[in-house]
Amino acid sequence: SSDRDWSSDVCSSDLIYAVTRHLDIKDSLVSKEIVFPIALYINENSIIKTERKKNFRPKLIDRIGKQNQNKIIGDLGEHWVVKYEKKKLNDLGLNHLIKKVKHTSVEKGDGAGYDIKSFDNSENEIFIEVKTTRGKCSTPFYITNTELMFSIKENGNYRLYRLYNYDSKNENFEIGIFKGDLTELCYAPETYIVRVSTPTQRDRI
Repeated sequence: SSDRDWSSDVCSSDLIYAVTRHLDIKDSLVSKEIVFPIALYINENSIIKTERKKNFRPKLIDRIGKQNQNKIIGDLGEHWVVKYEKKKLNDLGLNHLIKKVKHTSVEKGDGAGYDIKSFDNSENEIFIEVKTTRGKCSTPFYITNTELMFSIKENGNYRLYRLYNYDSKNENFEIGIFKGDLTELCYAPETYIVRVSTPTQRDRI
């Protein structure tokens, strides 16, 4: 999945724990999982605003081109995370779980509420949603209602992997991992489901 604005605190250098080259996970890669609870970043000093001024100025957007670019970088990020998770399990001595890592969004399609199923160091299942950007960590991105609801359902086992600062020349990422449901991060709905019906004969009278 790929790319809205979080606290700049989220993007501190403490979030950086993995960099890879050409999607080949090197032996030198730090394999320790670092989890940053979402609640850490929701405080009175947060830059997240619940009341935003809307800019109504029109602009032309190449939506098809943008969607294609987002898909390319999103797919790249997901495949990187699959390789990272397999190396993590190998480093932990949990080789028997490597074949159980599933790229759900590829193998079963979208709509599951997460992209990848893996395991933590206690062999518990974890469900990973990957959000990738070429820009910085605070670059806004979208969460679907399905992803939000699934993160609430699987609170303790849900992970958001934020891949950012993509280096296209070396195909490197920096990454931050967030644990728990995404409720506090979803602060600005952009679209709504609307149902209308034609008036009945009685309504017309």
